[in-house]
Amino acid sequence: MILGLSLDASHNGVLSSYRLTGDEDDIEQVAKEYRVYFSKADVTEVGDDYLMDHSIITYLIGPDGNFIEFFGKSTTPKDISVRIKSQIRKHEYDVLGSTMQSNKQAATQ
Repeated sequence: MILGLSLDASHNGVLSSYRLTGDEDDIEQVAKEYRVYFSKADVTEVGDDYLMDHSIITYLIGPDGNFIEFFGKSTTPKDISVRIKSQIRKHEYDVLGSTMQSNKQAATQ
């Protein structure tokens, strides 16, 4: 299973999404874990191209690779920004707090 970075040229090369590739069993397992839907659309294929029907959800994943929260298609960009900034501040506080605690413990030894 491969999680690949996909850049969207329409957004000036800003990170747009990740794409999941791999065998069908692996992808079905990840889809089940993240509770998403996908299905190959019932249209005639043209060459190697085909359409996929799928859930429209954006996931916020932490630096440790764990799920934090998701944003549905009705979530506004402003709300996404506020929520991501909040998570960044929380992460920075957690990292700073653990660093300060480690420094305090080292100083008392």
